[in-house]
Amino acid sequence: MSSINNYFYLKDVAAKYQRYRQTLPMNEKAIFAISSIGFVDAAECNPYYLAKNAMQRDDFTIYISSDSIERDRALLPANNNVFWVNPDNMLYLVALATSKYIITNAKLPFYFIKRKEQIVLNTWHGTPIKKLDKGLNIHNQSAFLHADYILCPNEHTKTALQEACFLDKLYTGKWLITGYPKNSIFTPENAYRAQRKYAYMPTWREDSTRLPQIEKYLERLDNYLTDNTTIYVKFHNLSKKPLKSYKHIKPFPQNVEPYSFLNTMDGLITDYSSVIFDFANTGKEIIIFAFDENSYAENPGLYFPLDKLPFPKYNVLDDLIKHLNKGKQFVPGQFYIRFLDEFCRYDTPVAAEQVNNFLLDDQPIEPAENSYITDNAANKETAYIVQFMPQIESARQLNEVKANIPPNQPTILVFNRDVTKNTRQLMEDLPKMQELEEKIAVAIITNATVAEKIKLALNNSYGFFAKTAQKVCQREKARIFPQLTISKFVNHSTEPLFVAMAKFFESQE
Repeated sequence: MSSINNYFYLKDVAAKYQRYRQTLPMNEKAIFAISSIGFVDAAECNPYYLAKNAMQRDDFTIYISSDSIERDRALLPANNNVFWVNPDNMLYLVALATSKYIITNAKLPFYFIKRKEQIVLNTWHGTPIKKLDKGLNIHNQSAFLHADYILCPNEHTKTALQEACFLDKLYTGKWLITGYPKNSIFTPENAYRAQRKYAYMPTWREDSTRLPQIEKYLERLDNYLTDNTTIYVKFHNLSKKPLKSYKHIKPFPQNVEPYSFLNTMDGLITDYSSVIFDFANTGKEIIIFAFDENSYAENPGLYFPLDKLPFPKYNVLDDLIKHLNKGKQFVPGQFYIRFLDEFCRYDTPVAAEQVNNFLLDDQPIEPAENSYITDNAANKETAYIVQFMPQIESARQLNEVKANIPPNQPTILVFNRDVTKNTRQLMEDLPKMQELEEKIAVAIITNATVAEKIKLALNNSYGFFAKTAQKVCQREKARIFPQLTISKFVNHSTEPLFVAMAKFFESQE
């Protein structure tokens, strides 16, 4: 799409989506799969495997979102019922507005509002080792709140997501605890091969200086590896830097879905990545190389020490090289097996089929011990007071906000998207406060469009654009607080949208 066309597409994308949502008929036999890891849409992860399995159903239309359609198209067999859509394309909006089944592994567009007939499945994308901070709210909380089902492969993932996004209080759908569809590709195989192939998959680091450091490690690793060892590297999607040319080290191939290629490896080298829990289903060797463990354990932090994992861990590159050059045959021990029982007990080669049967055909997952469901519908009964908040600019203001939160009263604090350091600190502190003051929660809001903000400001001051203000307020209530009961809106901010919503809904009481 040309830059000019792209400009006109993006200029009023939220309004276009809302128009399609309100006027186009629902396609009862359409699935929209969105995999967004690192804000790059690609054919991978759980939505990819669910879409691939659903292709066996001739009566379904399947849309798959991709930032690079030419790259990803080859990852699935040709099928007349599969449509690839770029996020910068109008068909993306149509698919989002009309598909009955929306499957995502992370976020949804900021303007998304679930239609009554739609069913949203959020699979997330992995069991976390590194702590999910409250900043996750900014990009993902809305996608969770709109979900009918949140799929987790184990109880630990459910607990982590609840804590990060306040879902124990705010989520009103169901938790589906069952095997990850993407892990259906993994097959246990431990036959020893003289020519060893390892995957190296380091997790994303916000500190951009770490990538050059990893490249230096790769150069040294390449110089000292024996010729019977090859390492295939896949950096996080956020890292756009291509891999340099080495003798023993190669990039993951571009024309193969990452997990299907990972399944051909003899072992995995990683650090704090959730891929540990996925690859463990093979029963193959896993090695932890955590050169920055001390700093990483401090920020962002870890849910449990790496020493608790049943895998060899190295902080120094030379020790990793010695381990690899030994070429010793790997056999999983009893602690590895216990790890599988705790984190991977629901994973199965038929997980994608089971989840699709559940989602599309309303069939229970069989056998029953392969899943369980918990329902958060009781959260619909809680009546919340919404407080629209200013950004917290100082430690003093932070303390004032904390002191003014009403005790023992269900409250949602709402901030605009550009959160400050002190606003983040309040989010981190809220769970501790909940031990003393029940039912405190927080939500993140995305601002209205620039044009809408101008009209809202004029309406707030002079009463102009009343119809626009009413439409935006009703739309944003449905988007921000899906299925939640709100008893009162209170505004403490000059943000035009907050002012308008508090004024509009106060007049409705």
